[in-house]
Amino acid sequence: MRLIRAGILTLLAAGIVALANPIVFGSPQKLIHIQWRNPGNPDRPALEQQFRLAEATQIAETTWSYLPGDTSVEMLRTIVRHPEVADTDGIDRKRFVLKRNPLTPRRGGLLPSVGRIGGRAGKGASYLLGLLGGLMLVVGGLAHAPVRQRLMTAILGRRRTAGLTQ
Repeated sequence: MRLIRAGILTLLAAGIVALANPIVFGSPQKLIHIQWRNPGNPDRPALEQQFRLAEATQIAETTWSYLPGDTSVEMLRTIVRHPEVADTDGIDRKRFVLKRNPLTPRRGGLLPSVGRIGGRAGKGASYLLGLLGGLMLVVGGLAHAPVRQRLMTAILGRRRTAGLTQ
């Protein structure tokens, strides 16, 4: 019975670690890339402001990376369909939602300086605790006589387990 209790507590710990990971290490945010038809257009900064795009970073001659401030369907549709926008990456052009995008480094959190490594360590710890807790539940359940009896009955049938209950 102790092993079952320990397994339940370990699973709870895994859940707490998983939930605390973004609080402690911060969370990355999705970026989008926009290829402009005319990157030298003097209206581009005004368009960036209109589209609520932040942290502009030029990544190619005509392509810029942005942190979108408004990810609503309406705003993403406006960006994709604007005549000055040649192409986008990170926006589903049919449903107008963000898709699997490049990410910023982790932001916020109590320990932002450890960033990606800390986030991965926290995720790995929660997986390991979950696996350990599940294993403890299985082993504890098999060691517990009533559970073992039900399992043996289910596998072997009632008549063949009569001598295995002690």
